[in-house]
Amino acid sequence: GDNRYSLMLGSAYSTHTLEFQNSINLGSRTRRIEVADGTNSSNVDGRLTGVLSGAGSILKDGTGRLELTAANTYTGTTQVRAGSLLIAASGSTGSGEVSVAANATLLGTGIIAGQCITLSADATLHAGNGTASSDLGTLHFQTAAQATYDFATGSSVILDIQTATNQSSIDPTFGGNDIGSPGYDAYIDAITGLGSGTHDQLTFDAAADSTLTFSSHLSVRASGFAATMGQIFNLIDWTALLSTDFSGFDVGTNYRTGAEDDLAQFDLPELSDGLLWDVSRFTTTGAVVVVPEPGRVILLLLGTLPILLLRRRS
Repeated sequence: GDNRYSLMLGSAYSTHTLEFQNSINLGSRTRRIEVADGTNSSNVDGRLTGVLSGAGSILKDGTGRLELTAANTYTGTTQVRAGSLLIAASGSTGSGEVSVAANATLLGTGIIAGQCITLSADATLHAGNGTASSDLGTLHFQTAAQATYDFATGSSVILDIQTATNQSSIDPTFGGNDIGSPGYDAYIDAITGLGSGTHDQLTFDAAADSTLTFSSHLSVRASGFAATMGQIFNLIDWTALLSTDFSGFDVGTNYRTGAEDDLAQFDLPELSDGLLWDVSRFTTTGAVVVVPEPGRVILLLLGTLPILLLRRRS
């Protein structure tokens, strides 16, 4: 049974993170790692800093949070059966299948190296490690092999945002292109390659014949976010994949404030008066855009008219 090869960390009364620093050769066994949910303020109850190696697998159990900080080399599976598994920026899972069970969570800013990733119904995936600026980041799904990513109906993906992907080059006129025009679409698609900004992001970097099936509930949360016209958030980057399937994902009404989608499959932060979310490019490039309401577009055009007239006279 599981208990023959178990590692138990912490207790419900623990006030600090229990850290195990030795490397572990898993052999060919499944190592059950049970972590209790303590009371420490860091929200990490157990931490493994040594390299996990071998052909074996790990099974995360217990209601606490386990953090992996090493570039692990084990080739077996990674099962998150209960609680949460945090992959630190320096850490990775093994190269085998990664599965997250109902009511369990996978999160972090490291590398998910498995060739088959499955989120079950009621499972949660969270890029980053919280809502502070230092906690936001990119969770990388990375393997040189063909991969299959299946985010099932009923699962949840959580992304926090603060500043935009194009924070250093925000242009409220979108390069002079009308919103919704082919030029506008090309402008948005080009911006998505600039980086992750100060916001959570999922990136998929696998063999070209890999696939992503996305049917999760997606919640985008404001974490110090101040909306401005022209902001572009590249929430998911799958440019390296062969195909994506969003048939089980309802992107919802385009040009919305975010106030009306709290119960929708795609939940965005509420914007201030005069601003709307454009979600038209999300299932194409993973980007959402802050655009002005139609009335504000007219005002912007009127504001540029004197400049155009002055240029013509000169």
